[in-house]
Amino acid sequence: MRIRRPLLLQVIMQFYLICFLVFSGSYSWAQNQNQNGNQNGNQGIRHPRASELEKNMNAELQTLLRDFAPGKPFAVGVRIEPLRRVTGQVAMKESLPYYETSDEIKDEWDDMSRTDFELLNRVVKISVKVTVPQEFTEAQLADLKANILSRLPLVEGRDLVEITKKIGFLKLSEATMPNI
Repeated sequence: MRIRRPLLLQVIMQFYLICFLVFSGSYSWAQNQNQNGNQNGNQGIRHPRASELEKNMNAELQTLLRDFAPGKPFAVGVRIEPLRRVTGQVAMKESLPYYETSDEIKDEWDDMSRTDFELLNRVVKISVKVTVPQEFTEAQLADLKANILSRLPLVEGRDLVEITKKIGFLKLSEATMPNI
């Protein structure tokens, strides 16, 4: 003969079991994400100096494209992956609670006295993506890529310059707002 537990006790036990499984699963997932982030160079965390350098290179690239093809629509994007010295858990293992190292700068990206040009030597990769209209010929695309490589401080083997053609661009004068 089987002994039946009261229904309320069964519900409470199931609730605690579900809470335990959800908590342990989310904790292990968070630990896994933390380890993957440290192995991949903390891709989710953007360094402010890298963002500033991206913004400057983006403005330079837009000026280049306006000079290269005046009146033509385009889209540009620059992504910089900085080469960091100290990341994530490595920094936590080396730091000691009784030893203050706030005066020492461990990474060039944190040193505000370094110029943008000096920081370009501490880069894993720079990705430049340009989208131009379909009417550009292959010769114009090759000329544009050569201009980008000569005007921006890019290293041809390390950095990526990707130029794609887009079939249709919408001009702001043609754009209409929907009636709300």
